[in-house]
Amino acid sequence: MDRRTNPSHGYRAVHVITRISKHLIEIQVRSTLQHLWAEFSERLADRVDAGIKYGIGNEQVREVLSQASETVAEFEDLEKGLKSGILQKRRRERMTQLKQRITEHFNRLIFSIDKLN
Repeated sequence: MDRRTNPSHGYRAVHVITRISKHLIEIQVRSTLQHLWAEFSERLADRVDAGIKYGIGNEQVREVLSQASETVAEFEDLEKGLKSGILQKRRRERMTQLKQRITEHFNRLIFSIDKLN
């Protein structure tokens, strides 16, 4: 299932289900930013309201998660242009800096949530 094009409450990843012996195994394939979003979402769900993972619960928190997910998707769409050589060197450098900033923001948010009691 490709949740990149059809996200579930902001969650984006590719789910691959395979069988090993008699057991079904689910593998989630995510980009770095998709993973950070998922980690942030999980921590918020643990600390604020588990319902936010399922589209219920605190509306403001759900909106923040949704906007963050859309931002990640937009960045990744722009990043695809880098790989195809469409963007100039300056833009590539800017995209790299932007990705680093997004990553740092998520890491700080995750750390902040972990410190909540």
